[in-house]
Amino acid sequence: MVNREELNELIEEFKHFLEARLDLFKLKMAEESTATFAKIMAAFVLGGFFLLFLISLSFFLGMALSIMLDNYIMGFGLVSLVYFLLFAVLFIFRKALIINPLQNSAIKSIFKDEEKNDY
Repeated sequence: MVNREELNELIEEFKHFLEARLDLFKLKMAEESTATFAKIMAAFVLGGFFLLFLISLSFFLGMALSIMLDNYIMGFGLVSLVYFLLFAVLFIFRKALIINPLQNSAIKSIFKDEEKNDY
């Protein structure tokens, strides 16, 4: 039969084990959340610089087309038309071009981390 002292020791060890597992879980969640935050911030910074580049390029193209066509309205209007067509294509095919790839990327990221943490 199991001695009461041995049972108490077993219970205490089990409590320490659970506390250690909880601490490990907290550390993993902190690591995952900070990594995700860093990725989001990097995306915002890169997106901001890309936006500045795109604005500059659009202005350059608008000016170049305006000079070529000798009409400012036509030059900048053509650049606007290109952006509108790009918007229309992205809007029409948003599920295939934007939503599904983002969902697949998120799912792969989640399960990649799970595979790495398998014991």
